Amino acid sequence: MRTRLAVLVAGVVAAAGCSFGDSFADNGTVPAAPAEDALVGVWVGFHSSARYELRADHTFTATSVPASQFGYEPAEQPTEAGPFHGDGTWSLQASANASVAPSGLQLFFERLGDAHDIPVAGRFGVHAVTSIETVSPDRQLILGLSDDYLTKRG
Repeated sequence: MRTRLAVLVAGVVAAAGCSFGDSFADNGTVPAAPAEDALVGVWVGFHSSARYELRADHTFTATSVPASQFGYEPAEQPTEAGPFHGDGTWSLQASANASVAPSGLQLFFERLGDAHDIPVAGRFGVHAVTSIETVSPDRQLILGLSDDYLTKRG
């Protein structure tokens, strides 16, 4: 009985890993666990004009961030008019097995302003999944958001 249960659990985990990996492959990316220094620099949105500057001291500045990029627990999603700008701290949430669960970049805003430069009260954050592009020869690191992805500039 225990052997069957172990085989069943291993099968479910393997199937989940395959389906997760397949979803990345369908997008021309594979999960990645980058070093923190690979994240330092300027990242820009592909579908939006969002711009994030991540610094080595784990602080960041962001401009032109659409409301759709906010809102994961325990943070909120702003209701004011965007795009937004602000600053805060970032951290890399590494995964023990990036092929099963991707690493993620967590951005916590300590200050956030709306399109009219009015401070927005609340606790806001952005989460991006880290992956590597497989369809181009340079295998660029990508930060995936719910409705956009970010690429590094310069």
